[in-house]
Amino acid sequence: MFSVRDATEESFPELSWDSDRQDRRFAHGEWEGTRADIHEGGEPYGMETAVLHMWRESVNPNEDVPEMPHPAAETAAKTKSFTVKAKGRKLSALCGRIWLKHWIPPAAKSPRIRRDEVESRVHFQVENQEQKTLAGSALEKYRGWLWFKPSVIRHLLGQPKSRIKWFTQDTGEVGLASNQLLHFGINRVGLINVLGYKMGQLPEWVQKMWVTHNVGPDGGLSEELHMSQNLARPANTAAPESILWHNLQLLQKRTALAYGQPLLQQMPHDSEFFRMIHRFYCDSFEDVCELCKELHRIVCEPIDIGLLNSKIDAANAEAANKQKLRQIKRLALWLDTLKLDGRKITQALAGVADLRQGDAHAKSSELRESLKLFGIPPDCTDYQTMCCEIIGQVANSIGAVSDAVPVKSGG
Repeated sequence: MFSVRDATEESFPELSWDSDRQDRRFAHGEWEGTRADIHEGGEPYGMETAVLHMWRESVNPNEDVPEMPHPAAETAAKTKSFTVKAKGRKLSALCGRIWLKHWIPPAAKSPRIRRDEVESRVHFQVENQEQKTLAGSALEKYRGWLWFKPSVIRHLLGQPKSRIKWFTQDTGEVGLASNQLLHFGINRVGLINVLGYKMGQLPEWVQKMWVTHNVGPDGGLSEELHMSQNLARPANTAAPESILWHNLQLLQKRTALAYGQPLLQQMPHDSEFFRMIHRFYCDSFEDVCELCKELHRIVCEPIDIGLLNSKIDAANAEAANKQKLRQIKRLALWLDTLKLDGRKITQALAGVADLRQGDAHAKSSELRESLKLFGIPPDCTDYQTMCCEIIGQVANSIGAVSDAVPVKSGG
């Protein structure tokens, strides 16, 4: 068993070590302690890093089934190099590690501990003409990409320890755990691309989670994934999910500074937020409405009505109480007192409040009219794009509310 504890401070004056490294041995184990000077951010103090930037231009993302050449066969690789010097204030990092021996009898096959070779029997489709599939060691050698229905992301995010992180508007990494993440991209028809040999390196039980959503190549390779994995020039874009999270944090910070308390009474952890708020509620209109329910739960329901009432003049606050106005309308009323168009700014939030009823009891034909609040035609069936648009407009709405918060003089 191994355990590690870290701490970072300006200094550790209570530490009485005669050197920056300490060792202790005892029955069935040992302990090691280290102390080191670092820059804020984690780099060793005074460190310089030599960076080699390599990219390829030999992959044509417009081909039906593009393949990444093996490094040994690459003929069009380009490089440039430069040096980066670590910056930031000087800090002290303290680390303690302990190793304990606990003997556990082995199983007949032990792929995790003994690294026994166990050939995977999960087959993935790699061509759309002959329905060719690859599995096991053949998949690990495959330098092309795989295609998946977007429902695979929502399926993975439904697992308790899953994670997703966005890099650009259409790329990120996702997996069932932090050590099982795959770099993915979304192509022009909404399908998910991941590299075949990266999939082949995952445990068989994880591959089984992916393979049920595997489809033949369609729509080409994700343009932004090509820019990242082949050209080494990631797209300068941002996912609406990331923008919304950033704007919510900014709103909380600004209202806390201006009013002594944040506007939202509670905020989820970032991992929970990204597992619940994403564009992959895209199998049906009812799924889109379920996304709106989650958006309303996280963004609208926690709005502090008491805080808004304290910022609205007494007459309007009393009228709002008599009419039993909910969070969104009170937020619009507060924005009106700041000489802004509260109804226009909160229009996306009102649309979310309407659509959240769609997976429960309201008729979808009637609710589709609420899509007009987002500028989306009611007969639209591109649900992934619809989800992106809704999340993006909610992000813009929260950003506008954040910009409206008065800034304290000198702050």
